[in-house]
Amino acid sequence: MTLDLSEIVASLDRLANNQTMHPSRAWIAATGKPELSIRDEMGSDLAAHHPNLVVAREWRRHDLAVLGLHGGCLAVIEGTALYDFDLLRGPQSREYRQKLSKDSKKLRSTKPALPLLLILMTSVRTEVPAALNGVVKYSGYINSHLRKDGSELKSRGHAAVLKLIAEVGTLQHSVQLTSREVMGLQLSLQALLVSIG
Repeated sequence: MTLDLSEIVASLDRLANNQTMHPSRAWIAATGKPELSIRDEMGSDLAAHHPNLVVAREWRRHDLAVLGLHGGCLAVIEGTALYDFDLLRGPQSREYRQKLSKDSKKLRSTKPALPLLLILMTSVRTEVPAALNGVVKYSGYINSHLRKDGSELKSRGHAAVLKLIAEVGTLQHSVQLTSREVMGLQLSLQALLVSIG
């Protein structure tokens, strides 16, 4: 049994097209990092569409793996969630570079047929009111970066993540998993799928 990149891309596209999950994803992204919930959605989708394969969470300390029924590692996906401003801050930027480099090495050592990174980038487009401090994660950073960069924040963050991706692999697919209002805030969640060579 095999699994190719187009089937992983199709799974992400099905998630993006599942409008019933958009409110939930927006709430999760506003109140924390959505890495685990998206991993679980993707794992469930892959399992449903590929019943002759084994889809496993936390397999050998990897976020998500797709295995053959009789062995063989077909794909391993390591997820990372970040905010559009994270790569614009010196210490945070270094931290994410180190994490993705470490994840890439871990993927190479496992030697799956498809070694993949899934980067989830949250962008909040409106300032977080004081009443939501402690509810919306990183509200202080969100507000200070919105004041500093304004409408350019999302595009600057996107450019920074593309530069980082080029350091560790090749962007294979990018899809918006949600873009909507939640708690009075405009928020979007972008998924970027990266292959590791």
